[in-house]
Amino acid sequence: MEGLSYQANICLLLELEKPLSSYYWITVAEVSAPFVAVIEHTNLIPAEEYGAHLVYLSRYLRPDHKLYTASDARVKEIFLTYLRKIFPEWQDSWVRGSHVYRSAYAQPVATTGYSRKIPAYQTPIPHLYLASMAQIYPEDRGQNFALRNGREVARIAQEFTEMPDVSGMA
Repeated sequence: MEGLSYQANICLLLELEKPLSSYYWITVAEVSAPFVAVIEHTNLIPAEEYGAHLVYLSRYLRPDHKLYTASDARVKEIFLTYLRKIFPEWQDSWVRGSHVYRSAYAQPVATTGYSRKIPAYQTPIPHLYLASMAQIYPEDRGQNFALRNGREVARIAQEFTEMPDVSGMA
């Protein structure tokens, strides 16, 4: 969206044979760490739901940062090397699978005058609406605020009783 700045995100998802810890979220505040959070999703939702223990290692950064542009194999190597510092008992054999995800527009950066730059829900295209993390200001990012905005957009869209015929569009 024009006029807005974003932080990118890089995330390594690990599918593990066993739990890494008993915690859902561990914040890593050390400046030299390649990630800022260890999120063990299966400490919230049971591993049986996924067939493995899921751990996310996540970091917000600039999209031109060398870690963001590194190969998936290099990201995994860097993240696992640091993970061993936090969990000395770590064994590479625990990994059933791994996936690196990147998002260039993961976190809007609220700068001076941001409230005047927030995109409207209605777009210039008739019957097309936008709900994004860029619109949750002054709150910080969060699923609850994203859901709130999604509901608001759905309410606005319902005000239109006649929907366009899109059956011929593909």
